[in-house]
Amino acid sequence: MNKILKLTATSILLTGMSLTQPLLAEDTVVKPVERAANLKEEVTQFLTKQFSFTVQHRINRGKPLPEETLVFPIKKIKDQPGIILDAFRESFLKHIDKSSKQVVNITSAIDVYLPNRISRGIGHLPTIFMTTKLNSDGSANSELFMPDEKREMKHSYRDDSEKATVSWKGLNGKLSFSKEFESVTTQLNFLGITLNTEKGSSFSWAASTLNGTFNHNLTPKNMEWSLPELKVNYAGKIINLIGMLGKLNLVEIENGLKIGNLDFQIKQANFKNEKTESKFDNLSVKLNSELKDDVINISIQEQIENLLLPGKDTPINYAANANINNIDAKTIYEIQETMRTLRTVEDDHAKLSILLGKLIQVVPQFLARSPEIVITNLNVTTPKGNIKGNASINIDGKKALALTPSILLASIGAQMNFTEISKHLVKSALMDKALHDLSAEKSADVEKLATANSEAALKKYLAENWLVDLDDKNFKLTIQFKDNKLLVNGKEKEFSLF
Repeated sequence: MNKILKLTATSILLTGMSLTQPLLAEDTVVKPVERAANLKEEVTQFLTKQFSFTVQHRINRGKPLPEETLVFPIKKIKDQPGIILDAFRESFLKHIDKSSKQVVNITSAIDVYLPNRISRGIGHLPTIFMTTKLNSDGSANSELFMPDEKREMKHSYRDDSEKATVSWKGLNGKLSFSKEFESVTTQLNFLGITLNTEKGSSFSWAASTLNGTFNHNLTPKNMEWSLPELKVNYAGKIINLIGMLGKLNLVEIENGLKIGNLDFQIKQANFKNEKTESKFDNLSVKLNSELKDDVINISIQEQIENLLLPGKDTPINYAANANINNIDAKTIYEIQETMRTLRTVEDDHAKLSILLGKLIQVVPQFLARSPEIVITNLNVTTPKGNIKGNASINIDGKKALALTPSILLASIGAQMNFTEISKHLVKSALMDKALHDLSAEKSADVEKLATANSEAALKKYLAENWLVDLDDKNFKLTIQFKDNKLLVNGKEKEFSLF
């Protein structure tokens, strides 16, 4: 189907009619390429390739404009993502009377051509159809639609790769562009995709949403996403994630640094292979950051329920709050700027030298702010017993006056305070370790021997003051490090790193 017919059908397609696009014509299939010898070569080859788009517009129901090809080197997109918006806007703006104050209606058909190595595997993507209302102030509102399609494809770009059946369910949504396309707000609905290979591997991405506002370089200002289910089955390994939700809000502070809030959740997860399985429920991470007196403070709330580790049969519930305080904003900005300049440096040794030089330069000002990490409300619960506690580590900026090991060590203060450690949990852990250590033992009295070993280990910990009785059900443990001294439950222990 040519672009003129596509433009004619666009308004109908946007109301729900789907149109299947053909694969690349025989004369457009790219030639085979040699497989890269290593990962670095793979990445280098990819970055030297390019994306290209062909666009054709119809303005105010007039005749279709000539088809135009927009080419974007991948490396340039990586450094300046905004060039995509600029080129798309210019592709129709040059055909419009800019002095007119009337609303302009634009119908577009867009074909995306991926780099050769990718397109050899997946072929040509379905055409994107878009209707845009360009307002007199330079802002715009668009609706877009990509039809569903089912096709056969290669699992990768290699000639010897297995074949797969892909079912793409489609895409629709709305885009709102600010004046001069300085930012874009999205409401996108990905209707899902499934992939099944001839050897039994599979991939399934359920219908999901992405809403947000992005700046000109497509960096998010705020974003919300929802993915009800993701399934992967490959090489005997199975991953199943259910109920993924996320929310991100960012604000720009001094020197272009961005801070904000993140809320991320996974309702259920399962990881399985031929021998082991691990899973968890209700993973939640909430992160908030703020700028105060030129330092960044970050607070984190995290929890996970029914965590089952590989080879274990006891589920764990975990929750804790953490604060990362007194992060020097200027240091973060300078490192960020250095990382940006390194994009243009080709030699890996030169990159490392420049980065190490910058780190040595900024570490003193970072330490001078007395950064710290504080963990509170640590709570681990299991059927065999619980652990409660808190911890912290900090650097005294008034003492960290030189980057020598002895001076840095003297500036560090740390403490771990476990207010409750279940005796039953400790005894079970020591017994498990003793049984593991005796796993090669063929004696009939292995369990009896393991019991004796675990009891001896516990007596040793008590005698050396690593555990102290709190009550009939719990031990306690307090560890402090300050001024090069290590105290365990109030008693000094020998300590030396140098």
